[in-house]
Amino acid sequence: MAGESEFWRSDTLAWVSYCCNQDHVQEAIGAEIFMRKQRVLYIGAPYRLSNPSRADMMDVFEQSGRNSGNLLIGHSLRSQLNADVTSISPEYPPRDGGYDYIAVAAANFLFSGFDFGAFADLIEKIDLPCVMVGLGAQAPKSGHMPDIAPGTKRFVQAIADRTYRIGVRGAYTAEVLEKLGIRNVQITGCPSFYLYSPETIAERHAGKRETGRVSFNGSRNVMSHSGDPARMQRLEAAVYQACRETDSQFILQSELEELAILTSSDPAQDLQNAARIRESLALELSDEEVRDLVRSKFKIYFDIEHWAEGLSDVDFSLGTRFHGNLIALLSGVAAHVICHDSRTQELCEFSGIPHSTLGEVDLDTDILGLRKQSDVGPFLARQSANYEAYRTFLEKNGVSHTLQPTRVGSEAEHAIMPA
Repeated sequence: MAGESEFWRSDTLAWVSYCCNQDHVQEAIGAEIFMRKQRVLYIGAPYRLSNPSRADMMDVFEQSGRNSGNLLIGHSLRSQLNADVTSISPEYPPRDGGYDYIAVAAANFLFSGFDFGAFADLIEKIDLPCVMVGLGAQAPKSGHMPDIAPGTKRFVQAIADRTYRIGVRGAYTAEVLEKLGIRNVQITGCPSFYLYSPETIAERHAGKRETGRVSFNGSRNVMSHSGDPARMQRLEAAVYQACRETDSQFILQSELEELAILTSSDPAQDLQNAARIRESLALELSDEEVRDLVRSKFKIYFDIEHWAEGLSDVDFSLGTRFHGNLIALLSGVAAHVICHDSRTQELCEFSGIPHSTLGEVDLDTDILGLRKQSDVGPFLARQSANYEAYRTFLEKNGVSHTLQPTRVGSEAEHAIMPA
């Protein structure tokens, strides 16, 4: 393989090959290797976008992959790599050689709506070691096997053939990959879990003051992905109503009509978008009331630091968006995820994040009652062990990283283990 690609570095091949056959990576390769700044090709979630003006917000939304939550994934992984990074895609392959490996900031790639055949071609052509983190499978319920396109299967197999282990979101994704014959897998959760040190996160929670203000999030535009779309509609309607009636805000991620209202200067178009929102949720509000709700309380961020700052005056985050609630937890804000499909549930189960399944939520009572079921203690307790194990995972994959050692937490049994 080394002679087949101009991009391959012989020293990296020996390094990764040797590393993958040892039990103790720090003994196999000196610690100084992990301090070396590497040259890395990057695929996946974007890690940096400009904070847009109102005029170009829709363009930046497209650049985010039509979901601002992708930025938390990409920003986190990029911050963890001790590397000079070059983004590539099938349309923009690398122009030169001398790279150490390909980093893939993954998301719910194992989904019936995606085909990564072009990326499989790219991986096979470049033929470098690969590091994939955060791979998830998406189905309405855990246990269901998603209908995965042949191109996506080939893409994941190409990664598996060139890596120590693939980092997956949870046990469900590991089971899906095993059914595809891929077993060099490790449950790591999402790289965004490790954006900050466990000590920093714990200190933020300890110092958080109560404000009584709530930050909501939702998934109105993907209700069909749920195992129970009708119940999902009721939940989303309850979230919008609660936002209207409380001291709160709503942070968008991928809802087009709401984003259009925030960026539009066309009153007639605003009302048309408000009508679509009202009809999709069967809200008992006028179009004008929906428009005014969006204008007064809804917002979106394309910069992680600004997003975190936007949560500084709230003390609870609630909704169906995993990354919308995770950034709250990372910022010292208690949160509760309402899981409506497999991808969010396995992430919450792995990390100890407070959560309820869609079926467990009593929609006939105040959804803010979920605050009483939002103890962040288990999440904080698992962070140290998971963080330390993630560092080792990166090192065994030959990654020079920026993560500093931390005291291993008391729940060491939750440390990342091979699937």
